[in-house]
Formats: sequence, structure tokens, C-alpha cells
Amino acid sequence: MWHIELIEWIIEVCVAEKTGAMKKLRGEDRQEHKRRIESEVRIRVIRVEQILLELGWTRDRVAATIGIGRSTLSTWEKKWRDEDIAARPIGRPAERADGPTREQIRDFIDTVGPMTGLPVLMDKFPGVARDELRHILETYRAEFVRKNSVLVQVLRWPMPGRVWAVDFAHPPAPVDGIYPSILAVRDLGSGAFLLWLPVPEETGWQVRQALESLFILYGPPLVIKSDNGVQFKINAIESFLCKEGVIHLWSPKYYPQYNGSIESGIGTLKVYTHHEAARNDRPGEWTCDDVEGGNQRANEFARPRGSRGPSAKQLLDQRTPITQEERHLFYLRVDIEMGEHIHKLKNEKGDETTADDIAEAVREAITAALVAYGYLLIRRRRISPPYRCRIWSKISR
Repeated sequence: MWHIELIEWIIEVCVAEKTGAMKKLRGEDRQEHKRRIESEVRIRVIRVEQILLELGWTRDRVAATIGIGRSTLSTWEKKWRDEDIAARPIGRPAERADGPTREQIRDFIDTVGPMTGLPVLMDKFPGVARDELRHILETYRAEFVRKNSVLVQVLRWPMPGRVWAVDFAHPPAPVDGIYPSILAVRDLGSGAFLLWLPVPEETGWQVRQALESLFILYGPPLVIKSDNGVQFKINAIESFLCKEGVIHLWSPKYYPQYNGSIESGIGTLKVYTHHEAARNDRPGEWTCDDVEGGNQRANEFARPRGSRGPSAKQLLDQRTPITQEERHLFYLRVDIEMGEHIHKLKNEKGDETTADDIAEAVREAITAALVAYGYLLIRRRRISPPYRCRIWSKISR
């Protein structure tokens, strides 16, 4: 088995040479890991040689079996006996710029932007080695991406009927000349719009009456999302949702992206409603018939799971009813998560805790409960920003 062990060490040497972390280093720092492993391999070869020589092998046979020259094996053995087999860097020492020069290079890159190329730096700093300039430029770019990358979250709602979103939209002109707003309610799990209703005014009572009718048709969900508009925060809505066992999840202030699923869906509904009105030779002048037709077409033609998947209406029809046990377990998980998040918040901020901090902790608790029961799937990824130039950004276009 000794030869297998040697092969594993040699493979490790090759992997270490191509490791990305090593490529970002220069000189002795880059060679340290590789030279250390090479030294360990030579020591192991010498130990294997001693064992085989004691078994009666000749040195030529040992060298041929391992796959190295006899003189190489003798040299390793001599260095080992002289305690001179320690790892040492090889090649010409890397030329490094002094501290002030490196600062000048970084200031220049900071001015012209990290998208500048290596030839520009070589022309600007002719006395600095090419590899040193490359190393400084790569390090600067890596730091720029790390500090300016944006965390993007993609949400998936796999279970229809569990979470709804509600918001108001505004038509190009009052619907039928009397309805200046449209109330939209969407089931996030299926992507289907449950309601696209013209209303005379944006009030909490309009929202409550609409939700009451939807609860009769589809049953109450577990969570309803809305923005922080005053029409969604009246006591009549809160008492009604509490009675039905529905949790109200508000978006952060001035952050409509938090309720982005219905925001994007409203854009789709407006397109279908526009085409419905244009088909009837009334572009820009919507009627209640156009609004309802746009809603039905959106639910029929939309494919939330892909072009070959079921339509939004088909997904909605496939939903399973929410049992009392499911609602109770979800409520219990929300209470546990809320207690943990608020307790953590109190420990971190103490008396400096604000109402906005409490609201954020509540949102995190509800989100954690949704994820725990599989009602919400979150995929996170970081997106690197494009390189910017301070000089170019000041140039008027």
C-alpha cells in the first residue's frame, strides 16, 4: 500500500499548485504549500527505501519501482542524512514594490477604476515588476467585488392557497368613469389572481369586504402580505384577520420590492386588461368587463412553473384545504420564532430598540416559520457589480 500513499501525496502536490488561493500569492508565499508537500514526499520515499533495503532489495530496484532515478534517490537520502531536506523556495525571488509605491498604484486604480488593464499600469509604473502590478490589480478587483456585491434573493412559493398578497393599482382612467382604483389579490403559491376588482376608493373597508368574500370562495390563507398603506392598517381588517386565523405580514416602510410578487403581477394584469379594452376599440378606457376579462386571461395563460407547466388557474384548483391542525402548528411556530427574534433583538439593542426594529423582527419570525414548513423557498446568490470609474462618472453625457 506504500505506493498508493505516495501517489496520493503527489496528487496533493498537483492540486496545491492549481489552487486558486495559491494563484493569488507571490514568491515564497505561493510556493510554501507545494514545497512543504514535496519535502514530505521525499521523506516518505526515503523511509520506504529503508524498509525495502532491509528486506533485501537493491537500491536500483527500489528506484525503478518508485519511478525515479537512482541518483535522485541517493541525493534525497544524502540530504536527509545531513538534515538538509527541508522545504526551500526555488526560482528567482519575487520583486516587490515598497509600501508607498503600492499605495500610489492602488490610488491610481481607485481613480481610473478597477476595469483598467495591466498595460496601462505597466506604462504608468515602469519601475514595478509586471507580476507585482498584476497581483495588486487582482487583489484590488477582488476587494472591490467583495465590498460591492449585492445579495439577491429569489423566492418560491410551492404550496398554493397558503400565502396571499394584496395591493391597489391605478388604471389609465377611471374604470367605467367611476372607479379610480383596482384592488388586486393574488395567491402567491399558484400565481393566480383571486381578485381584480374596481373600487370607488382605497379604504380599509373595501379591503375587508373583498377579503371576506374571498374567504368564502377559497377559504382563509395562513398569511396575507401587504404594504404599509393606511388602508391596510385599520382595526377592522386586523380584527377580521385575527378572527379568521390569518397572519398579516406588512412590508418594510418605503420598500415595495418586499411585496414584489403582486407588484409584478399587477403589471401583467394591466397588459391583459389593456388588450381586452383595445380589442373592444376602447384603448385607455377600461370597463368592468375589460377588467374581468383581463383577470381571466391572465390566470388562463400564465405559466408560473414554466412554459410547459400548468396554468395559474390549474395550480389554484389543485390546492389542498388548510386544516385546523395545520393552521395551529403554523401559529405555534410563528410564536416560537417571534419570541426568539425579539429576545435576540432586546439583547442586542436593549433600550435603543425601536418600533421599526420590532417590526423587522416580526417579519423575520414569520419568514422563518414559512421556510420551516416549506411554504417558502429562498435561493440566495451574490451578484458582482460592474466596475465603476470615478472620473467617468463625473463626465456629463
